[in-house]
Amino acid sequence: MAVLLFIVHRVPLYGVETDLFGEYIPAVRALLAGAPTAAPYEFKGPGYPLLLALSTAAALGDAWLGARILNLVAALAGAGFAFMVVRRAAGDTAALFVLAALCANPLYVQSTIEAGTDLPTFALGMAATHFVLTAAGPRRAALAGLLTGLAILCRYNAAALVPAGLVALALSRERSAPLWRLVAAYAFGLALPLLPWLVINRRISGGAFSNRNYANLAFELYGGDMRWDRFWEEVAPRFRSYADVLLYDPGRALLHWLRNLGTRWLLDLRQLVPVWIGVAAAIGALVHARRAGGRAGLLAHFGFPYATLALVFYAPRFFLYLVPFYLGSAALAFFPRRRVGAPLGRGLAIAGAVAVVASAVLAGRETVALLRDPPVEVVEAGRVLSAVARPGDRVLARKPQVAWFANMEYEPMPQVETVRELIAAARASGARYMNVSGIEGSLRPQFRLLSETDVELPGLTRLARDVSDPGHHFTLYRVEAAGPADAVFADSLVVALMALSARDPARGDVQAYVGALLLDEGRLAEALVTLDRAVALDPGAVQPRAFRAAALFDLGRFDEAASDCEQVIAALARPPAALHLLLGYVRIRQQRLDDAQASFAAAAQMEPATVSTQILLGASLLAGGRIEEGRAAMDRAVRLAPALAPLREAALEWARAGDRAGLVNLIERTRLSVARGESVESMLDPARPEGGK
Repeated sequence: MAVLLFIVHRVPLYGVETDLFGEYIPAVRALLAGAPTAAPYEFKGPGYPLLLALSTAAALGDAWLGARILNLVAALAGAGFAFMVVRRAAGDTAALFVLAALCANPLYVQSTIEAGTDLPTFALGMAATHFVLTAAGPRRAALAGLLTGLAILCRYNAAALVPAGLVALALSRERSAPLWRLVAAYAFGLALPLLPWLVINRRISGGAFSNRNYANLAFELYGGDMRWDRFWEEVAPRFRSYADVLLYDPGRALLHWLRNLGTRWLLDLRQLVPVWIGVAAAIGALVHARRAGGRAGLLAHFGFPYATLALVFYAPRFFLYLVPFYLGSAALAFFPRRRVGAPLGRGLAIAGAVAVVASAVLAGRETVALLRDPPVEVVEAGRVLSAVARPGDRVLARKPQVAWFANMEYEPMPQVETVRELIAAARASGARYMNVSGIEGSLRPQFRLLSETDVELPGLTRLARDVSDPGHHFTLYRVEAAGPADAVFADSLVVALMALSARDPARGDVQAYVGALLLDEGRLAEALVTLDRAVALDPGAVQPRAFRAAALFDLGRFDEAASDCEQVIAALARPPAALHLLLGYVRIRQQRLDDAQASFAAAAQMEPATVSTQILLGASLLAGGRIEEGRAAMDRAVRLAPALAPLREAALEWARAGDRAGLVNLIERTRLSVARGESVESMLDPARPEGGK
């Protein structure tokens, strides 16, 4: 691992290490400058930045090297404490199996390579677990509390170790002191790191317990099929506390949590460990279920974190703490505690060894795949930028690594839909430069045009472009301080789009892309011609047909738009909510209210916490006379946007009076607010014009 970390892994990856360069290294700099801000601590405490500051000092100021040193130390410590936890519970043989299987575990290897909070939190959690399970006296209990507090400062969900630790102390058979003294010592150790942070957090963010992990909870409960970045922009700000999240739809929240409790272990046994070890873990748990009572303290350290993590959206690295428990259960299957025949015992032991070797082979393959193709474009783009940028300049990019290599300030690329909005956001943020590379193109496909060779757009000056390696291309722009009039920019954009369309007339994806951007510009006739060409080139492709449905709707050709929508929905296993909404708008224009209700209900099922979708569903239900269901949907909208209470009352009054036209008009007003990219609260402005796209 040292060879991989310090010789092979020289270019930071776009996954976990995005947070390292975007949040943690800036947080370390702020800490060392004595001026911490609240921004880096929205979701996590200062534990990892503090550890990173120490390792950066050991690396003579190189934070990237320091992060990798910290990961290696944490990987060693975590494996060592996992070994000790299992040895105490199941003996030397099982502990050696767990140690070998952990070091050969693909997730553990990947978490060691990618520098971030995962390994340090794991190591602290395992250390806390070991000391609390072996705490006979106050000193060890205090140390367990201290380590638990440090783990919480790295990841707040490590707070699940606190009730687990108290259960372990209460059930310990090795106590040499009264329980109250152990609990007091544990609480004292816990308070040592936590109380200073609560004071500091109150000073920098306004609340001792202030954090935004309720947004992660909201995403798990109500995110549906939304991407995280869109959810973060559109939905997350509607929630302001854990109470807001849980009270928005209590029944749904409870059922979701219970379903996760009952099923997450199935994911764990396939994704936290290789499936063959997962099967052995399930067998070991079943065979030794009767003896579980004797290990209640240890099981509490599995149960409380498992129940807590069931409220977090599933990403295997978040669940790293649970891996040794599953490996320990597998060890019981391969090396049973009770006597078995010699042939069977040897066979099981051989099977255990083969399982570890197979896991190591899988880890090796995944490591090669992970490190084979690093984003080297950030190094070259950073070199070019460093030659032209001034100290303090900002670069707009999808990932922060390029800013690190350019020694510049980083500005995240915003969640906007048009090039015009992107340039405006860059100016508003003070970013003088913009980097467009493969990662921007894949995660922000609407900006693909900016990677084209001959694109010249007012407000942007191309500085450099490297497409020698198609997998690692980049284009650098300088953002000009002032831009042209909208009409001039629109004409330039259309010229660039038509040139792109003419250059690749036989590529359906290019024609679909051009048609979508022409549609955004309101050039409906040109968009439809291009999208018709895209559909003809690839009749089975769903994206151009979906774009064409939107163009047909705007042109008033509702029957054709409905046909395209229906074909796309039938072709996709999970069609996006936007397509159901479009079909709902079409059905309203076709005066097919029941069908519109079904489409809006499908969209609401996929995006249950989007205000506009709840208004559309509520208004359509009220228009159809389904008063109570419509009221429930409108109530959900108001819980997310309390300012809409007058709109809800007006909608209910229209429903009671049988004023279907008023409710249909509300649907249209909501559609317009979504199309304009405005908040639904704008509908309350009586001076707001209702014309336009």
